[in-house]
Amino acid sequence: MIAYAEDKDLDSTPPSRSEINQENDFTVFQLSGRMLRPEHGAKALAWENSGTVPSYSDCAGVTKTQATAKDIEMKTGMVVYGTTNQGRVVRLAVKQLAGQAFDVRGTFDVVVWDNT
Repeated sequence: MIAYAEDKDLDSTPPSRSEINQENDFTVFQLSGRMLRPEHGAKALAWENSGTVPSYSDCAGVTKTQATAKDIEMKTGMVVYGTTNQGRVVRLAVKQLAGQAFDVRGTFDVVVWDNT
């Protein structure tokens, strides 16, 4: 789970909140909707092919040319993919969204592929 002000470092095993803020990759917050923000060099974009789950090869090539650090409005069931700030390819499937304002949180199925 990623909660407001509890950003996660997806390069750590298991993913957790790093005490070194620059190591954290993604955070959630609420603006006009519930948002996912790539941070500290991480990049992401929403998967547009609903009903399918992108593979490593689907994600890896596109993230290098199209992923950005822009905020993404989330909804349950959507898939976001991109890279961590250490260059690992990542896929986040939004399983559940809850809370409002300073209590917003998202539960994700996360896959982080090794960048070796």
